[in-house]
Amino acid sequence: MLRITKGVVVFLSLGGLVYQFDSLHSELSNSPKEQQLMSFDDNSYSMNTYLGLSKYLKVTDFSKNLPSTENSDLRPKLVCPHDIAGLDCGDDLPEPFTTIEDFLEEGGYHEEFCEGEFSISSSELGNPEDLNHCSEVYSLFRRRYTITDACGYSKSCIQRIVYNVDNTPPTVDCSVLSDVSVDCDNQDLQDQLEDWLSLSSSALLAASSDNCSENSVTHDYDIDADDIKCQDSEGTLITFSISDACGHKTQCDASIHVALPKPEIGQPHDKAGLSCGTTLPPAATNLEEFLAIGGSVDEHCGKGLTISHKDIGDVASMDYCSDRPIIVRRRYTVVDGCGKSTSTIQRFEFVKDTEAPNIDCGDMNNFVVNCDKSLLEGDIQDWISSMEDKIMKSASDNCGAMTIDHNYTSNAAADMDCVDGAQMSVSFTVSDACGNSSSCTASIVSAETGEQTEPTVPRPEVECVHDIENIACGEEVPVPVSTLEQFRAAQGEIIQFCEGELSITSQDIGSADNIDICSSSKNVLRRRYIIRDECGNEKRCLQRITFQQDFQAPTVNCDLTNDLIVNCDNEVSEEDMNLWLDQVHADLQAASVDDCSNLDINDDYEEGKVNDLNCGNQNELLVTFVIADECGNATSCSASIIKEDTGSAGLILGNRNDTGNSSVLYQNSPNPFAESTAIKFNLKESGLVRFTIYDMSGKLLLERSKEHSEGANTINITRDMLNNISGIVFYAIEVKGYKEVKSMIILE
Repeated sequence: MLRITKGVVVFLSLGGLVYQFDSLHSELSNSPKEQQLMSFDDNSYSMNTYLGLSKYLKVTDFSKNLPSTENSDLRPKLVCPHDIAGLDCGDDLPEPFTTIEDFLEEGGYHEEFCEGEFSISSSELGNPEDLNHCSEVYSLFRRRYTITDACGYSKSCIQRIVYNVDNTPPTVDCSVLSDVSVDCDNQDLQDQLEDWLSLSSSALLAASSDNCSENSVTHDYDIDADDIKCQDSEGTLITFSISDACGHKTQCDASIHVALPKPEIGQPHDKAGLSCGTTLPPAATNLEEFLAIGGSVDEHCGKGLTISHKDIGDVASMDYCSDRPIIVRRRYTVVDGCGKSTSTIQRFEFVKDTEAPNIDCGDMNNFVVNCDKSLLEGDIQDWISSMEDKIMKSASDNCGAMTIDHNYTSNAAADMDCVDGAQMSVSFTVSDACGNSSSCTASIVSAETGEQTEPTVPRPEVECVHDIENIACGEEVPVPVSTLEQFRAAQGEIIQFCEGELSITSQDIGSADNIDICSSSKNVLRRRYIIRDECGNEKRCLQRITFQQDFQAPTVNCDLTNDLIVNCDNEVSEEDMNLWLDQVHADLQAASVDDCSNLDINDDYEEGKVNDLNCGNQNELLVTFVIADECGNATSCSASIIKEDTGSAGLILGNRNDTGNSSVLYQNSPNPFAESTAIKFNLKESGLVRFTIYDMSGKLLLERSKEHSEGANTINITRDMLNNISGIVFYAIEVKGYKEVKSMIILE
């Protein structure tokens, strides 16, 4: 047997004789890498080709002492398949050969000296996971093949599998990296930078790939936040290095920029005591005008300022009859040359309208009737209309809209005594939108007119068509009847005394556009019918068309509002606060429906209150929004401003009750209510519920504590349970740490 071990060749004879080489020539010193890669083509290692030993050995001829080999079984000769080179990291190891056919097809060779079949097996010399693709020495993997013949002799050879060394840096999408702008006003500047570095590193790691290994990200940031100068407008360049396991790098750059503080702005002087009809003062359009009305500005950018304004509220649509403050807000916004802006609010407060209309009663005149009073009802109505026209032409009001009414009852003049000097006073009242009124008086006077000539043919007697009542707002006014058949079908009756045909005409006294559905006395339209016969006689009668008075409050889906959630470390500017309020107003406007009129939405938020909140025992502020129609019918919704640890630097719009695993208090229904209402709530789990109701001063009106089951529950409330009070009250539930408050309105 021939064994080659580390440069020493030993011959072992069957008789146990050992011959050792005397010496090796210096030409045998090949490098380890050269020895690994020798003979990739045939992988054959004979004594001559591997070491070239023949010219270096001193061996005595011992062939005569060797036993005869004529009948000896020799082990098979074996040459491994071709070595495999050029694999890249990430490539799987080729599967070993399991059949002699595959072994031979890929360059293997054998000679069989023992008759019969033989087997082939393989084993891995090492673990593929231990390969180091960064080194030429450790990127080689060996596989041993062993063939055993039928006589039990075995022969092995080595196949080498060589991987390429990794010289490829990672591939990175640097576009995921963005600059950061830090605010010198913030106290947590160092935390901001560390968060940005962490998020940037994570983004780069996710946006990188390598052919061989996992990547790592480092950066060259080694300065403190205190070293960042607020006046440094060019920024600080940060280099991020994305490295693979072999140390190959790809670099991406980003900068830290400093955002200068916002301009500081002082509020202009508010104006109070304005009356309806007064126009708003003109807004300031430049800094000089802004300073002149009491404002102040301090900028930090040094590139100049611009100023703009927006009026929140419409003077023309304000409710000057309300006992609540009547305020129009003007928001001023100052923007510096660095793009930073700050806003403030100027308020204009109007006083409630208590001034009655001005009217001139000098043109009033009495209406004189004779004893044939029953024939003059139509003339009386004409006289009343002419008096109303005279008064309205002379009337004026500081707020604008006015209506006129009188106290004359149809056909009342027929009951006057037919004596000279008898009279009936008729009062004409002009009212403004707030119910302030002024009156004029005139009279229907009876006077003797001497001998009366009886008509040759009596005038027709008429019973007017039935009045029409309860027309819903939005419905069209019924068309008048125009024929005798329609007149009779509408329950009218005519007794004809003059032969021939009768004609019917009609005239509306007033206009449907002037109907006031909010009033119990101004929601009537009068329609005069005039019946004439062929003898020239006529008879007039009045029909009243009454519209339903609007008592229905708007329908509102309060669930569409979003709470405002503020992080414990954040201050909220009035601009942000007004944006949230405007958003809730817009959401409620879209979620509100009224059957009759336009809606007005007001809230009870007081400026600056949001920053009174803390993350302790005063972490929530309830804001009530009142949605009212033109008749004052109102529905209220509430939203909360909550201060808690959100982990976010910005404001969060949401509703803590949106999740299905928490308790929820719903808006009462109906709201407003006159006699009774139902309050529903949903519990996450059963427990003792404390239910309370308070008035606006904080006085406790009702308290109940009772076990309620998991899921939906209802509490019914009646007016007498709350001592028959009216106005806005608040109701709340408390159960196992959960508390929520809402408001409701009780009608008078």
